[in-house]
Amino acid sequence: MERLQKLREIMKQNNLDAFLVTSMSNIKYLAAFSGTTGKVLVTMDEQYFLTDFRYISQATKQCVGFKVVDVNNDYANTINKLINSKTVGFEGDYMTYDNYQYFKTNCPNLLFKSVSLCKLRMLKEENEIAKIIKANEISLEALDYCLANKLVPNKTTEKEFRYALESKMQELGASGPSFDTIIASGVRSSLPHGVASDKVIEDGDFITIDFGCYYEGYVSDITRTFAINRIDPKLKEIYEIVKEAQLIGVNAIKPGVKLKDVDKVVRDYITNKGYGEYFGHGTGHGIGIDIHEEPYVRWNIDEELVPGMVITIEPGIYLPNIGGVRIEDDVLVTENGHKILTNYDKNLKVISK
Repeated sequence: MERLQKLREIMKQNNLDAFLVTSMSNIKYLAAFSGTTGKVLVTMDEQYFLTDFRYISQATKQCVGFKVVDVNNDYANTINKLINSKTVGFEGDYMTYDNYQYFKTNCPNLLFKSVSLCKLRMLKEENEIAKIIKANEISLEALDYCLANKLVPNKTTEKEFRYALESKMQELGASGPSFDTIIASGVRSSLPHGVASDKVIEDGDFITIDFGCYYEGYVSDITRTFAINRIDPKLKEIYEIVKEAQLIGVNAIKPGVKLKDVDKVVRDYITNKGYGEYFGHGTGHGIGIDIHEEPYVRWNIDEELVPGMVITIEPGIYLPNIGGVRIEDDVLVTENGHKILTNYDKNLKVISK
């Protein structure tokens, strides 16, 4: 019920009588529902889980403390019966225009107000942190196994390695990958989001592996870059710059520091080394139920770090037609500083076979 209280505080701040939650990630967070169809309706003194007949039994078991209501394929009519003449919040950054028009037209006594819930899940509870740590452990165990047993230079393709990595994570207890696994080797490592292709991983390649898994509904998000059999001097140079920038970013994390200032120290280091134009994305983002959620580590985010946030630090340098490097950890903001949740060496590793 603590999570519902957080929502009710947002309702008070925005003078709302009720809130209609339609994002499945927020529904999972508030009601522990693992299905795919439903909505949460919260008033100041009651909470309802609305769904159709397919999920009534599941919701009754999972959504403890909620009144489970069969909408009979008519959400608007159900809401009209439950509340009347109210100001109702909705997630304007999530709900489609058509859905908004549906509720506005069919609930004429209700005044709908767009209110973002993007910060609702920003501070993680202990059980959430434990699941993120476990997701990291599964991911890294799978990575080590696949590097040792599934990667054959000049034979294994990026897609084949991705399949092996994702399969091993599931074998170790993951429910699946937390996003489309990025496997980018050779010149393709200069693509920040180079999703695995049919390219063969070859001698002399740098290979960037950006991956993670879901464990009990929570994600890991990790990136490491490796050399295959030998090290290209230019790529080794940028590897060392990225590694140092990433360490600087991690070490800047503590309560009270602004997110934009973490981004700045990372970006300034890379810029001072002459590669600022080749680092074009943000320094990091929050993780949890979703792979990207609040807060974001960007140049324009004034918000301060608070204990309980879990963020990534993931600088990179990407040189067109040459290759690229990215290194990423998941980091918890603690009362006294930070804790790295990704327990994996950042020194350049050569995969020799």
